[in-house]
Amino acid sequence: MEPLSTARAGRISAFPKGERSVVRSIVKACLLTYAAFCAYVGIRLIAWLSMLLPAIPVALFWVLYGLLHSSVLLARVFRIGWFSRVAATLSNGWLGFFLFFGVFMLVADAVRLACAPLGLRTLDPYRSGWLVLIFAAGSFLLAAGSALCIATKEYDIRLDKPCRGHDQLTIAVFSDLHLGKTITGRRLEKVVARINDLRADLVFIAGDFFDNDIAGVKDLPGSAEILSGLKSTYGTFACLGNHDVDLRIRPEVDDIEVFFAQAGVTLLRDEAAELEGFTVVGRKDFRPIGPHEKRLPLQELMQNVDLAKPVFMLDHQPEEIREEAEAGIDLTVCGHTHNGQLFPGGLVTRRLFANAYGHLDLGGRHSVVTSGVGTWGPPLRTASRSEIVKIRLTFGGEQS
Repeated sequence: MEPLSTARAGRISAFPKGERSVVRSIVKACLLTYAAFCAYVGIRLIAWLSMLLPAIPVALFWVLYGLLHSSVLLARVFRIGWFSRVAATLSNGWLGFFLFFGVFMLVADAVRLACAPLGLRTLDPYRSGWLVLIFAAGSFLLAAGSALCIATKEYDIRLDKPCRGHDQLTIAVFSDLHLGKTITGRRLEKVVARINDLRADLVFIAGDFFDNDIAGVKDLPGSAEILSGLKSTYGTFACLGNHDVDLRIRPEVDDIEVFFAQAGVTLLRDEAAELEGFTVVGRKDFRPIGPHEKRLPLQELMQNVDLAKPVFMLDHQPEEIREEAEAGIDLTVCGHTHNGQLFPGGLVTRRLFANAYGHLDLGGRHSVVTSGVGTWGPPLRTASRSEIVKIRLTFGGEQS
């Protein structure tokens, strides 16, 4: 592996200065909306529980309700140990169920309000509460099952460029595992087994292998050993994503580099790896969480890359796929979007990215975005499936 250039380390804001006030306003609006929604669900929930258990202490309910909602903060404060993992698991599970319960409660109340002026009868609050609970629990289980099951998405792509020594290559891709306090080595074992079944020539990890905090992984050496079991002809290559680490803590970046080295994975951070007949380039993330060193401009990154050979790029976020295609990248592989994960997330990601999911032909050069093998936040999927990707590349043109 030969670094193409060395970035000047410097701490920058995650957003340009002009965007910060807009971002803050959006965040404040979201927080206020969420707080109002929490209050609404809490009021409706205690009203229904009081019908089931008339003696339930209201004050105790609000204390427990508040603890459930604050468990995500507790997991962040207590970063290491069993308490942190329990708090994170409880937080993510509760958030998923809470959202389903709240939405179905809103629907039930809306139906009741709409029917009242028309004189139509609806279920009384006691029965409608049970119906909401059943729908919420059923939806939660279905969404959890969708997140746990891993599909294999396949693409056949032809590049009009010769690849010395190869008529075709098979590339296995996964991203967004979010290994940490809730997603463990057991999930990684399943991913490695599925990847090995593909008998790939190359394996690409397109970012967000970790979930913000490498210290939250219960058995880091064990996870490295599991990952080292990946089998391919030319090895495994990875880039970092915006959730791989709290990038305000520089030592964690070093820990990740050590982890991947122990697992036999080549981590590319604005670097290129020259292989037989082709080149793999990995970029630093477009917009990492927290201050971090700026990634190289694309032109500078590519200045020493031989474009006569096929060039494959790992870039976690599909922010610059058109620019990368124009720069001569034959195939860019991304993750990040989760293909929406939870409705209506897919509607948002499709407006944000030129390719939010799947394969996009960019005038003979190509972008592939995967929905990922893990989840962020609630361990649920309603808008997409967890997946690994198999890309079968064939090559054209005359070999020199």
